[in-house]
Amino acid sequence: PAEDPAALMTEFEECVNRLEYLMDRINLTNCTVTADGKTLTEWIAHRDCLHLKIKVYREMLAEASSTTRRATRSEIKILSVIDVREKQKAVDDLAKELRLTDNRIQSVNWTTDLME
Repeated sequence: PAEDPAALMTEFEECVNRLEYLMDRINLTNCTVTADGKTLTEWIAHRDCLHLKIKVYREMLAEASSTTRRATRSEIKILSVIDVREKQKAVDDLAKELRLTDNRIQSVNWTTDLME
């Protein structure tokens, strides 16, 4: 090989140890630092759940708003059982909340040092 495998393994171990240290510091900081009465960990969990809600609701709306073509008037007409316009407004509100939450997290991240 072009490089010494033992040296590469040593460098790899050092990198993993540094990563573990940084992850520990980030998690400690996120559990300690608060913004608007919540820890960063709580804000991150809230953001992740907003992502999930928006994804699921958008998929649901895509299915609910799809139409089928009918060749004749005697074919069964498929109607949506949800108010797509109303639910789209709710998804838009969630997307706004997601943007504001993400901005809050980023703002705190830029103004906070990692705890030692």
